[in-house]
Amino acid sequence: MKRKPREFSPEAACYIKDHSKYRKMTYGELKKMKELDPEAFSKRWFIPVGGALLEVGQQDYQDFYRDKERQDYLKALDEEYRAISYETLKEQTHREKEAIRVREVDVNKIVEAGLLLEELRKALSRLNKDETALIKALYFEDQTVKALANRRGVSIDTIYKQRKRILQKLRKMIEN
Repeated sequence: MKRKPREFSPEAACYIKDHSKYRKMTYGELKKMKELDPEAFSKRWFIPVGGALLEVGQQDYQDFYRDKERQDYLKALDEEYRAISYETLKEQTHREKEAIRVREVDVNKIVEAGLLLEELRKALSRLNKDETALIKALYFEDQTVKALANRRGVSIDTIYKQRKRILQKLRKMIEN
């Protein structure tokens, strides 16, 4: 089965068999020859190679297009199922191993953070009722300064000043 030939620019190179050798010509020249003698060209087989047309035997033509169809089919499957190559998988695995190494835990930092949290809990328990309520609202209940100021009937600046004073107090408690 012959395929519909794709169009090339008239200057594109074509190689046709002339006895046992190839002769180079342009696609425009090949097209003219084909128009002059369509019968002779109906028994000639061409495949595209690197932007040029190359005359081949019928079996080579059939093999070429069978392979091309197979490659197109496999490419469509790869796209449909999002297949990845072995090399890509190796690179991905290497990056994941690197990420795991980066994420390796520093035990000392965990211990320090735990101790700081314990100190913070103790310091929070020593705050008075109003100070605890303000810190709880801002940091544990995610209320905004503006909303808290409106609810308490005070200015935003007042909330900022109270927060700053309480945080300084907590810092001193933790450091001592």
